[in-house]
Amino acid sequence: MDIDLTKLLDELLASLPEKDVVAGEEAARRELARLPVALRSEDDPAAHRRRATNHGTMPDAIELVEAGLVPPEVVAARGEGSSAASMWLALAAAAAQARGERFAVVRYLRDAWRTPDDHGLVKSLTFQIREAADHELQALLDAAGVPQLDL
Repeated sequence: MDIDLTKLLDELLASLPEKDVVAGEEAARRELARLPVALRSEDDPAAHRRRATNHGTMPDAIELVEAGLVPPEVVAARGEGSSAASMWLALAAAAAQARGERFAVVRYLRDAWRTPDDHGLVKSLTFQIREAADHELQALLDAAGVPQLDL
């Protein structure tokens, strides 16, 4: 079952004043448009992602995370002080999973569940992570108290 992260993130952005969303999306699109060149020139994709998400996040930025191109600690740091900190922690778990960092997946996802989630994104990302997880990661998540979900 696919989770529509675009829809969920659109709902999150809808809670911001319109002028901030428009300005943020324009700046993010410009930054993300530079990314293919940056990747070819061995620039730091994490730096581009940080700039592209200064005013929120976009599906293109999430794809970078899910592809493992952005270090999980960069993603987690983006959420510090944010009203959507739990989402950033869950995205950091997805980044860790893409990089094969099992213990980081567990740590970030456990912390995401301990942080208020007003948008329901942690649940969706947990479902995706668990769906892609092997038995060993499932056992680690169970031991850490990360819920098993049926969406």
